[in-house]
Amino acid sequence: MTNKLRGGRLLSPLRLRGGRGGLLLIPAILVFFLSSCGYSLHERKDFRVEDVRIGKIENRTTEPRLDDKLAAALSNEMLREGLILKDDSKNEVYGTIDKIQYLGISETGIVFNAYEIILKGKFYLRTADGKSIQLRGENPFITTFPASADLNTVFADREVALDSALKGLSTEIVSGIVYK
Repeated sequence: MTNKLRGGRLLSPLRLRGGRGGLLLIPAILVFFLSSCGYSLHERKDFRVEDVRIGKIENRTTEPRLDDKLAAALSNEMLREGLILKDDSKNEVYGTIDKIQYLGISETGIVFNAYEIILKGKFYLRTADGKSIQLRGENPFITTFPASADLNTVFADREVALDSALKGLSTEIVSGIVYK
């Protein structure tokens, strides 16, 4: 394709005729590209439920306030995905955190320089009709974080990694609500 001159300006092949035809072609190509790559646009009507409340999350580990941290991560993720949080919703997310484990996975000399956090729990959605749907089952959620020799830095990095792990876990739980 060659570019033509109009009024002294060089025109792109997409804007040869009609002027705005190319502008409509770009969004069409973008929608086609996104739909062919596994991405899809979901409307609220496609959600399994529109509104939800966070029920009891039982912490069966020795890690303090893990249930509160997960509830906060869940509410942030639900709002990000477009779910409506209501205290009086008949749809409820609930579950248990059964295990948290920190493992050293790499060492230099006698000092660990990488750790793994393993979270295990079961989470469900109780719908308005009383049916319980399992959102997250037996498989553990695992994340890793690097560590330095300084113990204070290791504990600080551990907290950041735990927050990241809870965010990742909440993303998986919420995706079970949003996508049927």
